[in-house]
Amino acid sequence: MNIVQQAAEKISQEMISQFVGIQNHEVNFTELVENIQSCVHEIGVSMIETLIIEADSALRQSSVRKQEWFIQRNEDTKICATMLGPVELSRTYFKHKKDQHFSYLLDEYLGILPYDRMDTGLKSQILETTTDRSYQQTVNQFQHSGITSKATIKNVVHRLDAENLIVSGQRQDKTPKVLFIEADEDHVAYQDGTNRFMKLVYVHEGYQSNSGQIKRLRLKNCHYFSGLYPDGQRLWEEVYAYLDASYDLGKVDRIYFSGDGAPWIKEGAKYIPNTTFVLDQFHTVKYVKKACTGLASGAPILLDWINKNHKKFVQAFFTSRLEDHTLSGNQRKQISQAKRYLLGNWEAIQNQHNVDYIGCSAEGHVSHILSSRLSSRPLGWSKIGANNIAKMRVFLRNKGNLMVHLELKNKEIQKDSRVQRLDKRVNRPKPTIDQSFFAKLPLLENGLITGTRNRVVSVIK
Repeated sequence: MNIVQQAAEKISQEMISQFVGIQNHEVNFTELVENIQSCVHEIGVSMIETLIIEADSALRQSSVRKQEWFIQRNEDTKICATMLGPVELSRTYFKHKKDQHFSYLLDEYLGILPYDRMDTGLKSQILETTTDRSYQQTVNQFQHSGITSKATIKNVVHRLDAENLIVSGQRQDKTPKVLFIEADEDHVAYQDGTNRFMKLVYVHEGYQSNSGQIKRLRLKNCHYFSGLYPDGQRLWEEVYAYLDASYDLGKVDRIYFSGDGAPWIKEGAKYIPNTTFVLDQFHTVKYVKKACTGLASGAPILLDWINKNHKKFVQAFFTSRLEDHTLSGNQRKQISQAKRYLLGNWEAIQNQHNVDYIGCSAEGHVSHILSSRLSSRPLGWSKIGANNIAKMRVFLRNKGNLMVHLELKNKEIQKDSRVQRLDKRVNRPKPTIDQSFFAKLPLLENGLITGTRNRVVSVIK
């Protein structure tokens, strides 16, 4: 194996070349870094390809391998994209002597899945990059790996098992008396011309103390959930499972449940115990302004009545407004909507003033976690693309590790493959012999159990 000598020669030549470039004022610092990085990548690719060839050669010569496997084909190659660059894998194709199945043994040893043409490390880096950047920007960042098309990036995102991107809750040392759940949705544009909700739910323990110079408030032990969730039950079951794993819910006096009052949000109260629903301040003000359409000066007064729990004043306000014959049809419709919303959520609005309630920041979280990638720019998403991006963003927020997730998934696939092969061996139907065949052989016809008879029968089977 002369790869060490080749690497040394490559490094020496590159050093001389770059030194001459510096002396002739042909290479600046940025170019120097890029050139050295390119050289290191080339050496790394060469080392990997050499090691693959040597390991495959050792397999072909292995006496243990020869006991169970035939060589079916030599030097089958495929290109695998890696962080260092495209790597050519040259392997031997083997056939098992007993069950007749085929395998690239070296691929199994290295954990390379069939038809997989991208290293897991590169795949995890690409996925993490797509959570913040467009597919084209991701292609530009990883061009050195051999990836040249947005379709490749899209396929990596779409093939991710995002439904199992879950960071399990860890039992907290202390269970607080009050917990907070906040929920809202982003409106994401899709390629079919429709808009759909991308749901966001997060759980926290309130504000944590901040002793630094920056007085910005931070949520304590915040954990996120996001996705399309066409079946809302699954979302709330995940939220409850996290709460149950992280806290002793028997010691929690109250769980404040904040949101805009959408049906999918209120549905969560059926799955979470001891909940008190609170309508967030943002939507309260929004509908107060809608109620005062054409009467801007009335908004502060109406909001003050609501905050002071003067329900009769508010009811009288709406009665008076709707009796105004000068209202247009659109204004009357808006005021009627505001009346239903504010009076229908009256108790939830009053809960904003509870002493132990700290407010709701769902709008800001939706903007920062979802909208900044999914809807702030004119994009058209597919369902699976938007859903997977949203789930990855909250997975990373929850301190999940995409590399670990992908490796565990690969091991699970390899294990299932081994189990299926074993099942085929164990459950393979045994061949049956037509008993009339024995009558044609005098040796077998008399039924005497002899060594010769047993050998003949074993050959037939």
